[in-house]
Amino acid sequence: MRYVAYALFALVQWTWGLPQTLMGLCLMFRYRRCRRRFMNGAVVTYHDGTFGGVSLGMFVFVNGSRPERWISDAEVHEYGHSVQSLLLGPLFLLVIGLPSALWCGLAACEKYRREKAVSYYAFYPESWANVWGAAATGRPRPTWADEVAAADAARIAAERARKEGALAAEGDAPAEE
Repeated sequence: MRYVAYALFALVQWTWGLPQTLMGLCLMFRYRRCRRRFMNGAVVTYHDGTFGGVSLGMFVFVNGSRPERWISDAEVHEYGHSVQSLLLGPLFLLVIGLPSALWCGLAACEKYRREKAVSYYAFYPESWANVWGAAATGRPRPTWADEVAAADAARIAAERARKEGALAAEGDAPAEE
């Protein structure tokens, strides 16, 4: 039964999800020398590039040089994007792919997440990918980016406390004439 499900997964990705699956095939050739495995019908490639991860149809790419915990979360998350591809088909690139790429890659978005302590997973394509990925793989929902945001929040609170302490100390100083 499992192999029938994998065959249906591939069939739908190669028909309904053809645009992103073709892009994924091209990227797989780019990383043809990297380690890969099958995961629930998808081809997961552990790339050696500079980016973290991406999912294009039935092809999932995860940076294999990251810590094991990050890799595990990324596998689930990126597989969730493969499920989104199954559901949205040709709309995937417009509804999920483009917004996700901008959220991940634009310097302004990175700065916003860091300065406001917003999790990478807070944006709809990413949170939805986590839900689908966890449901489809039976693995826990990814939390790595949430932990990064929590660390950013702690850093922001510490900076704010230092500034407030400095301002209070200035207020306690005798006025100069």
